[in-house]
Amino acid sequence: MSEPASEASGAPAHGRCAACQRPIAVVGRRCIYCGAELPEPIIEKPEPQTTIALPDRLLLVVDASTNAQAAAATLGHRSAEIAALGRRSRYLLHRILPVAEARAEAARLAMQGVSAITLSESAVRAASQPLIATGGDPANGMFALDSGGEPLKLVADDVLLVIWGPIRREPLSEETRSMRELRHAPAPRVAESDLCHVHTRMSSRPIEVDANAFAFSQAHGVIESTLLRLRAAIAGLAAAVEIDQGFRWEAPALGVSSPTQRSSLADAFSTRRGGARERKPATFLDNVAQFRFYSAWRGTLARHHAGLTTPGEPPL
Repeated sequence: MSEPASEASGAPAHGRCAACQRPIAVVGRRCIYCGAELPEPIIEKPEPQTTIALPDRLLLVVDASTNAQAAAATLGHRSAEIAALGRRSRYLLHRILPVAEARAEAARLAMQGVSAITLSESAVRAASQPLIATGGDPANGMFALDSGGEPLKLVADDVLLVIWGPIRREPLSEETRSMRELRHAPAPRVAESDLCHVHTRMSSRPIEVDANAFAFSQAHGVIESTLLRLRAAIAGLAAAVEIDQGFRWEAPALGVSSPTQRSSLADAFSTRRGGARERKPATFLDNVAQFRFYSAWRGTLARHHAGLTTPGEPPL
Protein backbone atom coordinates (compact mmCIF):
# COMPACT_ATOMS: atom_id res chain seq x y z
CA MET A 1 0.00 0.00 0.00
CA SER A 2 1.44 3.33 -0.96
CA GLU A 3 1.80 6.14 1.54
CA PRO A 4 -0.68 8.98 1.38
CA ALA A 5 0.52 11.80 -0.75
CA SER A 6 0.60 14.10 2.23
CA GLU A 7 2.91 11.76 4.22
CA ALA A 8 5.21 11.15 1.26
CA SER A 9 5.67 14.83 0.69
CA GLY A 10 6.03 15.64 4.38
CA ALA A 11 3.18 18.12 4.23
CA PRO A 12 0.57 17.98 7.00
CA ALA A 13 -2.72 16.37 5.97
CA HIS A 14 -5.93 17.84 7.21
CA GLY A 15 -4.13 19.91 9.87
CA ARG A 16 -2.28 16.91 11.40
CA CYS A 17 1.38 16.32 12.17
CA ALA A 18 3.02 14.19 9.43
CA ALA A 19 5.00 12.17 12.04
CA CYS A 20 2.41 11.34 14.72
CA GLN A 21 -0.82 12.22 12.93
CA ARG A 22 -2.08 14.27 15.86
CA PRO A 23 -3.76 17.64 15.33
CA ILE A 24 -1.15 20.29 14.83
CA ALA A 25 -0.42 22.37 17.94
CA VAL A 26 2.53 24.56 17.08
CA VAL A 27 5.28 25.94 19.29
CA GLY A 28 7.79 27.49 16.96
CA ARG A 29 8.11 25.02 14.05
CA ARG A 30 7.78 21.74 16.01
CA CYS A 31 4.85 19.55 16.99
CA ILE A 32 4.40 19.83 20.76
CA TYR A 33 3.37 16.15 20.97
CA CYS A 34 6.29 14.39 19.28
CA GLY A 35 8.79 17.18 18.61
CA ALA A 36 8.89 16.58 14.85
CA GLU A 37 9.75 19.52 12.64
CA LEU A 38 6.83 20.86 10.68
CA PRO A 39 7.13 21.97 7.08
CA GLU A 40 6.55 25.54 6.04
CA PRO A 41 2.81 26.21 5.82
CA ILE A 42 1.49 26.36 2.32
CA ILE A 43 -0.48 29.54 1.84
CA GLU A 44 -2.89 29.27 -0.99
CA LYS A 45 -3.38 32.52 -2.84
CA PRO A 46 -7.04 33.34 -3.34
CA GLU A 47 -8.15 33.51 -6.90
CA PRO A 48 -8.59 37.08 -8.09
CA GLN A 49 -12.23 38.06 -8.07
CA THR A 50 -13.46 39.50 -11.28
CA THR A 51 -15.74 42.50 -10.96
CA ILE A 52 -18.92 41.99 -12.88
CA ALA A 53 -20.14 45.26 -14.32
CA LEU A 54 -23.80 45.71 -13.64
CA PRO A 55 -25.86 46.59 -16.68
CA ASP A 56 -26.76 50.25 -16.91
CA ARG A 57 -30.32 51.15 -16.04
CA LEU A 58 -32.41 53.99 -17.38
CA LEU A 59 -34.39 56.70 -15.65
CA LEU A 60 -37.74 57.27 -17.25
CA VAL A 61 -38.78 60.93 -17.12
CA VAL A 62 -42.32 61.88 -18.17
CA ASP A 63 -43.19 65.21 -19.74
CA ALA A 64 -46.51 65.97 -18.03
CA SER A 65 -47.08 69.24 -19.87
CA THR A 66 -47.93 67.68 -23.24
CA ASN A 67 -51.04 65.72 -22.30
CA ALA A 68 -51.97 65.87 -18.60
CA GLN A 69 -55.11 63.77 -18.99
CA ALA A 70 -53.30 61.00 -20.85
CA ALA A 71 -50.45 61.11 -18.31
CA ALA A 72 -52.94 60.81 -15.44
CA ALA A 73 -54.69 57.84 -17.01
CA THR A 74 -51.47 56.08 -17.96
CA LEU A 75 -49.62 56.67 -14.68
CA GLY A 76 -52.64 55.91 -12.51
CA HIS A 77 -53.08 59.40 -11.02
CA ARG A 78 -55.96 61.81 -10.96
CA SER A 79 -55.95 64.59 -13.56
CA ALA A 80 -55.96 67.26 -10.84
CA GLU A 81 -52.91 65.68 -9.22
CA ILE A 82 -50.98 65.57 -12.49
CA ALA A 83 -51.99 69.15 -13.23
CA ALA A 84 -50.73 70.26 -9.81
CA LEU A 85 -47.45 68.40 -10.32
CA GLY A 86 -47.14 69.92 -13.78
CA ARG A 87 -47.44 73.42 -12.34
CA ARG A 88 -44.52 72.71 -10.02
CA SER A 89 -42.31 71.03 -12.60
CA ARG A 90 -42.82 70.10 -16.21
CA TYR A 91 -40.90 66.82 -15.86
CA LEU A 92 -41.71 63.97 -13.50
CA LEU A 93 -39.38 61.09 -12.62
CA HIS A 94 -41.48 58.02 -13.40
CA ARG A 95 -39.37 54.91 -12.82
CA ILE A 96 -35.81 53.48 -12.88
CA LEU A 97 -35.70 50.27 -14.92
CA PRO A 98 -33.29 47.99 -16.79
CA VAL A 99 -32.66 49.12 -20.35
CA ALA A 100 -35.04 46.73 -22.11
CA GLU A 101 -37.88 47.32 -19.64
CA ALA A 102 -37.39 51.10 -19.71
CA ARG A 103 -37.57 51.20 -23.50
CA ALA A 104 -40.68 49.02 -23.49
CA GLU A 105 -42.30 51.30 -20.91
CA ALA A 106 -41.36 54.39 -22.95
CA ALA A 107 -42.96 52.79 -26.01
CA ARG A 108 -46.11 52.00 -24.01
CA LEU A 109 -46.34 55.61 -22.79
CA ALA A 110 -45.80 56.93 -26.32
CA MET A 111 -48.72 54.81 -27.57
CA GLN A 112 -50.90 56.46 -24.91
CA GLY A 113 -49.84 59.94 -26.04
CA VAL A 114 -47.42 60.58 -23.16
CA SER A 115 -43.93 61.87 -23.96
CA ALA A 116 -41.15 60.11 -22.03
CA ILE A 117 -37.37 60.60 -22.01
CA THR A 118 -34.82 58.01 -20.93
CA LEU A 119 -31.65 59.02 -19.08
CA SER A 120 -28.64 56.84 -18.34
CA GLU A 121 -28.38 55.96 -14.66
CA SER A 122 -24.59 56.06 -14.81
CA ALA A 123 -24.71 59.59 -16.25
CA VAL A 124 -27.03 60.66 -13.43
CA ARG A 125 -24.81 58.94 -10.88
CA ALA A 126 -21.78 60.88 -12.17
CA ALA A 127 -23.74 64.13 -11.96
CA SER A 128 -24.60 63.43 -8.31
CA GLN A 129 -20.95 64.06 -7.33
CA PRO A 130 -20.79 67.87 -7.26
CA LEU A 131 -17.83 70.22 -7.11
CA ILE A 132 -18.18 71.88 -3.71
CA ALA A 133 -17.47 75.62 -3.62
CA THR A 134 -16.31 76.88 -0.23
CA GLY A 135 -15.71 80.54 -1.02
CA GLY A 136 -15.35 83.21 -3.65
CA ASP A 137 -16.60 86.57 -4.88
CA PRO A 138 -18.64 87.90 -7.80
CA ALA A 139 -16.97 90.58 -9.91
CA ASN A 140 -17.38 91.99 -13.43
CA GLY A 141 -20.17 89.63 -14.50
CA MET A 142 -18.29 86.57 -13.24
CA PHE A 143 -18.37 84.53 -10.04
CA ALA A 144 -14.89 83.36 -9.01
CA LEU A 145 -15.21 80.33 -6.73
CA ASP A 146 -12.80 78.20 -4.73
CA SER A 147 -13.36 74.43 -4.77
CA GLY A 148 -10.87 72.72 -2.51
CA GLY A 149 -8.00 74.90 -3.68
CA GLU A 150 -9.02 74.70 -7.33
CA PRO A 151 -10.34 77.95 -8.83
CA LEU A 152 -13.64 77.89 -10.69
CA LYS A 153 -15.06 80.68 -12.80
CA LEU A 154 -18.76 81.01 -13.47
CA VAL A 155 -19.93 83.20 -16.32
CA ALA A 156 -23.47 83.76 -17.52
CA ASP A 157 -22.98 82.06 -20.90
CA ASP A 158 -21.76 78.88 -19.20
CA VAL A 159 -24.71 78.46 -16.80
CA LEU A 160 -27.19 75.83 -17.97
CA LEU A 161 -29.49 75.28 -14.98
CA VAL A 162 -29.71 76.45 -11.36
CA ILE A 163 -31.40 74.40 -8.63
CA TRP A 164 -32.25 75.73 -5.17
CA GLY A 165 -33.57 73.48 -2.45
CA PRO A 166 -34.19 73.50 1.31
CA ILE A 167 -31.95 71.24 3.38
CA ARG A 168 -33.11 69.92 6.75
CA ARG A 169 -30.48 69.01 9.34
CA GLU A 170 -31.18 67.55 12.76
CA PRO A 171 -29.24 65.55 15.36
CA LEU A 172 -29.96 61.87 15.75
CA SER A 173 -32.21 61.79 18.79
CA GLU A 174 -31.73 58.15 19.80
CA GLU A 175 -28.22 58.07 21.24
CA THR A 176 -26.80 55.78 23.91
CA ARG A 177 -27.58 57.64 27.12
CA SER A 178 -28.76 56.77 30.57
CA MET A 179 -32.43 57.22 31.42
CA ARG A 180 -31.48 60.21 33.61
CA GLU A 181 -29.79 61.93 30.66
CA LEU A 182 -32.74 61.20 28.38
CA ARG A 183 -35.13 62.65 30.96
CA HIS A 184 -33.25 65.95 31.11
CA ALA A 185 -32.13 66.06 27.48
CA PRO A 186 -33.32 69.05 25.45
CA ALA A 187 -35.65 68.53 22.52
CA PRO A 188 -33.87 67.75 19.21
CA ARG A 189 -32.91 70.96 17.43
CA VAL A 190 -33.56 71.26 13.72
CA ALA A 191 -31.64 73.50 11.33
CA GLU A 192 -32.82 74.41 7.87
CA SER A 193 -30.72 75.98 5.16
CA ASP A 194 -30.60 76.30 1.39
CA LEU A 195 -28.39 74.38 -0.99
CA CYS A 196 -27.70 75.50 -4.55
CA HIS A 197 -26.43 73.56 -7.57
CA VAL A 198 -25.25 75.39 -10.66
CA HIS A 199 -25.11 73.15 -13.74
CA THR A 200 -22.73 74.39 -16.42
CA ARG A 201 -22.13 73.58 -20.06
CA MET A 202 -18.47 72.71 -19.44
CA SER A 203 -18.99 69.86 -16.97
CA SER A 204 -21.58 67.23 -16.14
CA ARG A 205 -20.82 67.75 -12.44
CA PRO A 206 -22.66 70.71 -10.89
CA ILE A 207 -21.11 73.29 -8.59
CA GLU A 208 -22.55 73.02 -5.09
CA VAL A 209 -22.87 76.13 -2.92
CA ASP A 210 -23.99 75.81 0.70
CA ALA A 211 -24.74 79.16 2.34
CA ASN A 212 -23.79 77.73 5.76
CA ALA A 213 -20.37 76.61 4.52
CA PHE A 214 -19.51 79.44 2.13
CA ALA A 215 -17.31 82.47 2.85
CA PHE A 216 -16.99 85.54 0.67
CA SER A 217 -13.36 86.52 0.40
CA GLN A 218 -14.06 90.25 0.23
CA ALA A 219 -16.00 92.34 2.71
CA HIS A 220 -19.31 93.82 1.63
CA GLY A 221 -20.24 97.43 2.33
CA VAL A 222 -23.80 96.54 3.39
CA ILE A 223 -24.60 94.15 6.24
CA GLU A 224 -26.30 91.27 4.46
CA SER A 225 -26.62 87.55 5.01
CA THR A 226 -24.50 85.11 3.03
CA LEU A 227 -27.62 83.49 1.65
CA LEU A 228 -28.99 86.76 0.26
CA ARG A 229 -25.64 87.64 -1.30
CA LEU A 230 -25.40 84.21 -2.91
CA ARG A 231 -28.95 84.43 -4.25
CA ALA A 232 -28.26 87.84 -5.78
CA ALA A 233 -24.93 86.77 -7.31
CA ILE A 234 -26.27 83.55 -8.85
CA ALA A 235 -29.51 85.16 -10.03
CA GLY A 236 -27.43 87.71 -11.91
CA LEU A 237 -25.60 84.93 -13.76
CA ALA A 238 -28.73 82.85 -14.36
CA ALA A 239 -30.98 85.57 -15.73
CA ALA A 240 -31.46 83.71 -19.02
CA VAL A 241 -31.81 80.14 -17.69
CA GLU A 242 -34.27 78.22 -15.53
CA ILE A 243 -34.00 78.39 -11.75
CA ASP A 244 -35.61 75.19 -10.51
CA GLN A 245 -37.05 75.33 -6.99
CA GLY A 246 -39.22 72.23 -7.27
CA PHE A 247 -37.23 70.34 -4.64
CA ARG A 248 -39.09 72.23 -1.91
CA TRP A 249 -42.14 70.13 -2.69
CA GLU A 250 -40.30 66.86 -1.97
CA ALA A 251 -40.85 65.25 1.43
CA PRO A 252 -37.43 65.18 3.19
CA ALA A 253 -35.72 61.77 3.10
CA LEU A 254 -33.11 62.01 5.84
CA GLY A 255 -29.84 60.08 5.93
CA VAL A 256 -26.62 60.27 7.94
CA SER A 257 -24.67 63.43 7.14
CA SER A 258 -21.22 63.10 5.67
CA PRO A 259 -18.43 64.89 7.61
CA THR A 260 -17.99 67.41 4.79
CA GLN A 261 -21.67 68.32 4.96
CA ARG A 262 -21.71 69.13 8.68
CA SER A 263 -22.31 72.86 8.58
CA SER A 264 -21.11 75.39 11.11
CA LEU A 265 -24.64 75.69 12.45
CA ALA A 266 -24.91 71.93 12.89
CA ASP A 267 -21.50 71.87 14.59
CA ALA A 268 -22.74 74.50 17.01
CA PHE A 269 -25.73 72.29 17.79
CA SER A 270 -23.42 69.43 18.72
CA THR A 271 -21.85 71.34 21.63
CA ARG A 272 -23.33 71.01 25.09
CA ARG A 273 -24.50 74.22 26.70
CA GLY A 274 -23.21 74.89 30.19
CA GLY A 275 -21.87 71.38 30.66
CA ALA A 276 -18.48 70.75 32.19
CA ARG A 277 -18.27 67.23 30.82
CA GLU A 278 -17.53 66.81 27.13
CA ARG A 279 -19.75 64.61 25.03
CA LYS A 280 -18.95 62.87 21.81
CA PRO A 281 -20.02 64.74 18.65
CA ALA A 282 -23.63 64.07 17.77
CA THR A 283 -24.61 62.20 14.63
CA PHE A 284 -26.57 64.38 12.25
CA LEU A 285 -29.17 63.58 9.62
CA ASP A 286 -29.91 65.57 6.49
CA ASN A 287 -31.46 65.23 3.02
CA VAL A 288 -28.39 66.33 1.04
CA ALA A 289 -28.18 63.00 -0.82
CA GLN A 290 -31.83 63.35 -1.85
CA PHE A 291 -31.17 66.88 -3.15
CA ARG A 292 -28.10 65.75 -5.08
CA PHE A 293 -30.05 62.98 -6.80
CA TYR A 294 -32.86 65.38 -7.74
CA SER A 295 -30.30 67.86 -9.08
CA ALA A 296 -28.43 65.11 -10.95
CA TRP A 297 -31.34 63.85 -13.04
CA ARG A 298 -32.58 67.40 -13.67
CA GLY A 299 -29.11 68.49 -14.78
CA THR A 300 -28.65 65.41 -16.97
CA LEU A 301 -32.01 66.14 -18.57
CA ALA A 302 -30.96 69.75 -19.23
CA ARG A 303 -27.72 68.57 -20.88
CA HIS A 304 -29.76 66.16 -22.99
CA HIS A 305 -32.03 68.96 -24.23
CA ALA A 306 -29.04 71.21 -24.90
CA GLY A 307 -27.31 68.51 -26.98
CA LEU A 308 -24.28 68.49 -24.67
CA THR A 309 -23.79 64.75 -24.39
CA THR A 310 -20.40 63.64 -25.64
CA PRO A 311 -19.13 60.26 -26.92
CA GLY A 312 -17.24 59.79 -23.66
CA GLU A 313 -20.39 59.99 -21.60
CA PRO A 314 -22.81 57.08 -21.16
CA PRO A 315 -25.51 57.09 -23.83
CA LEU A 316 -28.90 58.50 -23.03
